[in-house]
Amino acid sequence: FMAATTSIGPGALNMVTAAALAHVNRLPVLLLPGDVFANRLPDPVLQQAEDFSDGTASVNDCFRPVSRYFDRITRPEQIIPALNRAMQVLTDPAECGPVTLSLCQDVQAEAYDYPERLFAERVWTPRRPRPDRNELAVAVAALKNAKKPLVIAGGGVLYSQASG
Repeated sequence: FMAATTSIGPGALNMVTAAALAHVNRLPVLLLPGDVFANRLPDPVLQQAEDFSDGTASVNDCFRPVSRYFDRITRPEQIIPALNRAMQVLTDPAECGPVTLSLCQDVQAEAYDYPERLFAERVWTPRRPRPDRNELAVAVAALKNAKKPLVIAGGGVLYSQASG
């Protein structure tokens, strides 16, 4: 999979279209846009866009409908479970698509004593559920009875690494 990061505001907004494309095509991409400060009231700096009546809202909320998994990281320790969930989504052929971990500006600068196991090398094995036998039999029968059979397979076939 790929990963991309941006600044807050317009940098993040420029990435929303790419997220939508990855969502539609189920492409595994990790998006790490900068976000508003977690520990202060809205106070727009430079080009960031915030909602003055809701300090939890930012332009990064645009990523929610175009991400298979979205999380706003407001504390450094939140990245641990968020990364685990992100990897599940990025490596699951059925759920694959963009993951957005929105990183609050002040949290990016915080020091945190992450556990050593977080950095250990891991092998992610995708879940490979078997097809329903009855549904498969119906599909096989339809193909056998078709005069000009045509199968249109999406990106999930490629990412599933299925063969047979």
